[in-house]
Amino acid sequence: HCECELNAERADSAPKVFTAIHAHYSVKGKGLSEKAVARAVDLSAQKYCSVMLMLKGNVDITTSYTLENTSD
Repeated sequence: HCECELNAERADSAPKVFTAIHAHYSVKGKGLSEKAVARAVDLSAQKYCSVMLMLKGNVDITTSYTLENTSD
């Protein structure tokens, strides 16, 4: 299970473009390693998310994650 929650800041004046975006990933599953989840989040931001790549250099983009291992 993976969810991504975005929080964003916008400029005060028009055009009210995004100035900062934080993506927080909540990952839940069986047998997940901290290293694997960190790598997946990094690859998402650096290689696979076309929106993040398009905004890179113009918007301050940060990421974080929480990991919950389940037994079932």
